[in-house]
Amino acid sequence: MTTPYVPPYPQAPFDAVMPAGPQAIMTWVSAIALTIFALVALRQCLRDRSMLPLLYLVAGFCTILLEPLVTHLGHAVHPEVGQWTLFKTADRAIPWHIALTYSFYFGGVFMVVMPRLFAGTVGAGFVWKSYFFTCALAYAIEIVPVHVGLWVYYDTQPLWLWKGSMPLWWTFVNASCIYFPMAMMLLFQPALRGAGQLLVVPLSIMGANMAHFGAGVFVYNAMNSSAERWVIELAGLASVGAALLIVYACTRIVMFSSARR
Repeated sequence: MTTPYVPPYPQAPFDAVMPAGPQAIMTWVSAIALTIFALVALRQCLRDRSMLPLLYLVAGFCTILLEPLVTHLGHAVHPEVGQWTLFKTADRAIPWHIALTYSFYFGGVFMVVMPRLFAGTVGAGFVWKSYFFTCALAYAIEIVPVHVGLWVYYDTQPLWLWKGSMPLWWTFVNASCIYFPMAMMLLFQPALRGAGQLLVVPLSIMGANMAHFGAGVFVYNAMNSSAERWVIELAGLASVGAALLIVYACTRIVMFSSARR
């Protein structure tokens, strides 16, 4: 009889229980927030005679395909027991409240920032300021969900300075995967006419995955190995640096686009 393979890293806490009350509150709050964003988007669509505002929200919702992959490799889990599940893949169950949040987490930023980028009224400084603001806001917002157990980080996470919120490497990498899709949309601006506006959906999905895996590759490889703690911490720093490099690339695309006008 062969001995079953045991991975060199801790397994996900699949016995974790989704807190019923916070899950219900999170789902309803997310649904109400998305409804408000959708009404604002519809008004913008009618005003600008463009489907882009509503498509930004659709793109955000579809970008949920990123979540099971990065939580699997990055050692995070949404408790499955008692979860209101939308779908499950890559050994991760994804609840409805996360998918709804993705809709306005990505789509809301697209709605606010993309018109300015398309108009060429903002530059590299705006991108950097809004990126760091997004990092700070995301870190602060996660304190409550982490404390009540809506999602769980486990194993030796790099740059986990305070267990009451997300590890810092997640903060920088998560924010970068919002801005890279916008840079791609800016490059595709001439094609975003008529039916071509539908391109924002795959651009959001692809751009988010490109940024998250492009920056997170160092952490993903270190965490899913028998590496020492110091190696994992260095990998975290490398991923933060890669995320900043991705944002710098976004600023170059913004400057290149402005120069073409």
